[in-house]
Amino acid sequence: MVEETAKVIRVLNKALVVETKRLSACQTCSSSDGCGQKKLTSLWGNRVSELLIENPNGLEAQPGQHVVIGLNEQAILKASLLLYLLPLFSMIATAIMSYALELSEGWMIIISFTGLMIGFAFARWISSVFFALADYQPVLLRLAL
Repeated sequence: MVEETAKVIRVLNKALVVETKRLSACQTCSSSDGCGQKKLTSLWGNRVSELLIENPNGLEAQPGQHVVIGLNEQAILKASLLLYLLPLFSMIATAIMSYALELSEGWMIIISFTGLMIGFAFARWISSVFFALADYQPVLLRLAL
């Protein structure tokens, strides 16, 4: 279980609205002072996200209090594979198909790019279906100390 600390914004009936900050890995890196990657990530800053978290155990959380939320590692792995590999495989499949049809290089590029976009669209559609499942939702683990 991947855990993250979040701040409670609102308490709803059997749910909480929490706020998390997306931090880059640069903040914990020892060589971040001389790294160009840190300069790039500092352009966008740390983003704040609000999430609706179910509270099935009925933990007594108050607004402003910190809680620990978690997400299953298998869900993260499956989502990463879906969102990264499906568009890539779609692009490769359309490139092989256009090569087999002996199309010119320009058409191969256009068809491969179209396959990539179709893969992204299909991955987005699948993710909207699967990410609604309980396995892909963060859960409230405990109150933070």
